[in-house]
Amino acid sequence: MIEMEVDGQVVDLHGEATLTAIEVACLPSVELILRFRDAEGQPARLTFGAVTELSFRQDEDDANGPLVQAWEPDLVETFYGVEFEGREHGRGWFEVRAITGVLTFAAGSVTFRRS
Repeated sequence: MIEMEVDGQVVDLHGEATLTAIEVACLPSVELILRFRDAEGQPARLTFGAVTELSFRQDEDDANGPLVQAWEPDLVETFYGVEFEGREHGRGWFEVRAITGVLTFAAGSVTFRRS
């Protein structure tokens, strides 16, 4: 998933937005929050709620590449996409690919908000 329809408009998180932060919030339950800035500079966030079994994987290229040490967010792709891996026990399994590595997890909800 790199595009989605929100309020009748297509939002392209890969081509028209920059991933600026990946956050883990702990209360009231674990959330994984992807923060973006769109082409006009407006913030947005994609939030996965009730997250379990969260893991982060970073290979040598992700960890030591020149883009990780001094990359310019407006000049490189920071967000590669979200893969929906299917459902198990009422929870979705996801894989998020970003410039710094890959996150895998199960989540009970997904919300998008322009803020």
